Amino acid sequence: AATEVKKEERVPQPPPKKEVPEPVDQKTVLQTTGKEREEWIQAIRDELNNTTDTLEPARQEDLDELRRLGKEPVPSRMVFVRKPAKKKARIVICGNFLDQFSDSSTTNIDAPPLRTLIANGWRKGNCIGSLDITAAFLHADLPKDRFLIVAPPPCLVALGVCKPGDLWIVRRALYGLKESPRYWEDHRDGILTSLQVQHKGKAYTLFRSEVHHSIWHIYDGQTKHKKRDPISLAESAVPLLPTEHTTSPVASIGVYVDDFIWTGPRDLFTSFHKAIQSKFKVG
Repeated sequence: AATEVKKEERVPQPPPKKEVPEPVDQKTVLQTTGKEREEWIQAIRDELNNTTDTLEPARQEDLDELRRLGKEPVPSRMVFVRKPAKKKARIVICGNFLDQFSDSSTTNIDAPPLRTLIANGWRKGNCIGSLDITAAFLHADLPKDRFLIVAPPPCLVALGVCKPGDLWIVRRALYGLKESPRYWEDHRDGILTSLQVQHKGKAYTLFRSEVHHSIWHIYDGQTKHKKRDPISLAESAVPLLPTEHTTSPVASIGVYVDDFIWTGPRDLFTSFHKAIQSKFKVG
């Protein structure tokens, strides 16, 4: 006799609750006491340690030079965030007090090319991976002709982390500057252009796509490349591919500010990760 097998009914379960970082205002931090207060102070000290190459103590002669140029120190503020495992603090310059200094436009991968990149990698059976750069903007230097002095956030004086009258010279792309995303992008792309990924006895190099400037392709270092001027492509009566290569790329990367989305062989991704770690601190 046939046995009837009843299908087990599955009750839909809600997705696991995602812990979202919680912004904390300055007043709340200043009102904390005991262990919690010490944790916030430690988060601030960690941030100051991350900015040792970005913020340099200013001397009186530096302040005199700034005023000779008709400028004053720029205020700054703290951004506090409570995460599930830790507290985080970030120094942000009040860029709204400054005039536009240079071009601040950037190019980042948007949804359609990102979906295409991932779908193409998935179709080929490639590894889909990601990494992000820690405190990315702080890797990029300010232009030599840009002279900024910033005053620490008042709450740092109230918490005893800074002394009254402390000032800092800004040496790198501090968060809050309108141009910081562009400074970081130029620095990042310069690093990627010269980066060599050593893998299984071969050197792999990166080439920026001329179709979308936030997509980079990785080729075997022995690959020959024939470049065409994008202007001549636009003026050509016959559609042409922007770049000719003797072989297809072995991997591709989509870039969004400090996030990298990888499609390619898993073992090569490990080597790429190591190459990036030699240039930046990776989160």
